[in-house]
Order: sequence, then structure tokens, then C-alpha cells
Amino acid sequence: FISLPIKDFFQKAEYLHLENLEGGYENVIPSMVPQGMNHLIFLILHDCPEIKCVFDSTNVDLLQTEDAFSSLVILSLLELDNLEEVFHDPSSRCSLKSLEKLTIESCRQLYNISFPKNSKLCHLKFLTIENCPMLTCIFKPSIVQTLELLEVLKISDCYELKQIIEEVEEGSVDYVSSQSHTSLMLPKLRKLTISGCQGLEYIFPMCYAHGLASLEKLSIKVCGKLKYVFGSEKEYDLTVYQHQSNCQTIHINFLNLETLH
Repeated sequence: FISLPIKDFFQKAEYLHLENLEGGYENVIPSMVPQGMNHLIFLILHDCPEIKCVFDSTNVDLLQTEDAFSSLVILSLLELDNLEEVFHDPSSRCSLKSLEKLTIESCRQLYNISFPKNSKLCHLKFLTIENCPMLTCIFKPSIVQTLELLEVLKISDCYELKQIIEEVEEGSVDYVSSQSHTSLMLPKLRKLTISGCQGLEYIFPMCYAHGLASLEKLSIKVCGKLKYVFGSEKEYDLTVYQHQSNCQTIHINFLNLETLH
């Protein structure tokens, strides 16, 4: 149980580090702070075994905010043994418009990050995901389009990871959107490091390759099933994709690439 004075403190806090938290709280918002922690800049959750989700808007009656985490700049989730989703936001009440750095480490039950569907991660610069063996996918194409400033992406020891960017069905909203904005994908990405992702067969869809103009370092290690850096199995089957003229000829210029291994 969190007393009213402590809840009031959480609501107004700018820097918050919670470790070994107990008390039956399965999420931060709304269980702990239904008002949304809109002043919060820095949040670390470390070894909080009961947390299953950081933000959950399933029950909108419990929420007292339309714009949760709107000021959050740094989010670190460390050794959360029962974390299953980071964001569960069907009512679109979570804003990550200020987020610059996201670190997720040793969350062994995490199967989906589930970035809020309407979130614009236009300030995210650093993303690190380590030792999350149940995670199968990281981004939807609609989220990737907002990553205008992402500089460093590091993924390691995510053994069940199948896709970094979700492969969507032709004709879906995400598919149409991804095909029409590929030249804008990840324009500031400088360092991409992938290691210990044994289920990963490719890094990015082929149509995203020509957007990586700032790439300086590409490192891929211990990815036993990797077949392609750019392009999935489907994209190399031209009988399926022969009508996609924009994907048949891809010009890739890695003028800034200094390290490749």
C-alpha cells in the first residue's frame, strides 16, 4: 500500500528510482499513480518482481491523465522478472514525445514492448535491449517512421527475436505507410549492434536500407539463423513481390560506414 503523501510525491517527482518494490502493484500507472507522473524526467525500475507492465490503460476509469509520461526523457527497466509488456495502451493515453533513452535489460518474461500506437518517438536517440529471451519483435513500421533522431540501437541475447521491424501483411495500414515512407527511415542511425539473437533471420526489410545514410558501425555477432542483412525471405521471392518496382532496385550508399563486422 502506498500512502497518499507518497503518491503525491510520485505525482510531482522528476527523478525516480524504484528498487525491490513490493505491495501488489503490477504496473506503475495507474496502480501507483493514476495522475500520470507528467513531471517525471528520469525513471528507473530495478528488480521489482511484481511489475508486469509499466503503463496500462485497459481500465480508463482508473486513469486521471490524457498524456502520461509526457516529460519522460530516460527510462530504464532492469531485472524485472515478471514484466510482460512495457506499454499496454489501447486507449492511447501514453505519450513518449520527450523520451531520449530507453534501456531494457534482463526482463526474461518480456514478450512485447508494445510502443503506444500513437506515440511519436521523435526524440529517442539511444535504445538498448539486452537479455530479453522471450521478445519476438521490437517495432511496428508506424513507430519506425517516428525515429527521426535514433543514433544507437543495441540488441543482444534476445534468443526468440524474429524481427526487429514487424513484417506486416500487404494491404494493411502499416504496410502501405511503410512502403510510402521508406526513404525517411532511421536517417540518424550511427551504430547498430546485434548479438546473441539466434532466431533472427534478417535485420531490416530491404526497402529500409537506403534510409541508413548516417550508419558508421554495423556489428552482427552470434546470430546463427541470419540469412540477410537487408530483406526477408519473402522479399527475395520475386514472384511474390514482382509488382513492387520500388523494392527491386535499391541503391545503398554507406558513405559514413567505418566499422563492419
